[in-house]
Amino acid sequence: MNRYDKRGKAYQSRPPYPVHLIFEAMNRLQLSPNDTLLELGSGTGHLTQMLLDFGSTVLAVEPSDMRLTAKKRFLKNPKFYSIPGNAIDFNIPTQYMGNIQAFATGQSLHWWRDEFREAVNAWHEVSVTQPKMLALVYYLNENDFLSEIDSTLSIYCTNYNSQPVKLLLRNSPGFSDQEYARYFEPDDRKCVTQKLSVSLDELQFSHIMESFSFMPDVVSSPDEFNYLMKAIKDLFKKYQSSQGKITLQTIYKCWSGTLIRGTGDFPSIIAKTPRC
Repeated sequence: MNRYDKRGKAYQSRPPYPVHLIFEAMNRLQLSPNDTLLELGSGTGHLTQMLLDFGSTVLAVEPSDMRLTAKKRFLKNPKFYSIPGNAIDFNIPTQYMGNIQAFATGQSLHWWRDEFREAVNAWHEVSVTQPKMLALVYYLNENDFLSEIDSTLSIYCTNYNSQPVKLLLRNSPGFSDQEYARYFEPDDRKCVTQKLSVSLDELQFSHIMESFSFMPDVVSSPDEFNYLMKAIKDLFKKYQSSQGKITLQTIYKCWSGTLIRGTGDFPSIIAKTPRC
């Protein structure tokens, strides 16, 4: 069972990406509405929607049952294809072999950080000569509320401390600039950053917490799940405003450029990266 199975409804509560960041990056990459993009780790379709709005044909690869939510969501769009698979093993329609103009990911690169070389080489096998890439990531700015939640998860959440990505993503190695910059050719990569404030009520924040892969499953680990969710809701009540909401500062980063060549000879983590 995939860690994200049964989390589709909760995942939908995650904040959307800023549309203009994506469209600016696609224009910078000189992508056209006629191009075909392979989206890796497409989830329930947060990024997919924006790629389709641009006019792209999107081959959406997702290993969990969240892809069923996306299939229902984009059922009537002839430019959407849902593919069960992962970043290395995917079966795209024959007519698209060798014709992928660009790759896109949203908040998912950390899942194949230990298979970096294999992933990049697999992408080159299905792409045009010099494919482009678009990658988005966001994290929450630390505050007292998040620090207390982080401490609670560190103590009581079994899977939390083993994750390359935690709730306070600023310090997570899986979301670092080094992690993202290494996918792009050094002479053609750009990162644009935007800060936005997001206000959430208790239900919205609870759903976001439920969407994280490190959270216990309510069916297989009901006691751990219920304990953690009660602790999270108690902390929310402690810090909520008079309107019953929490405001979090979210930092979005949009990387774009030419995908690094699949020579099998590149470093696992590059030493220096451009400022974001």
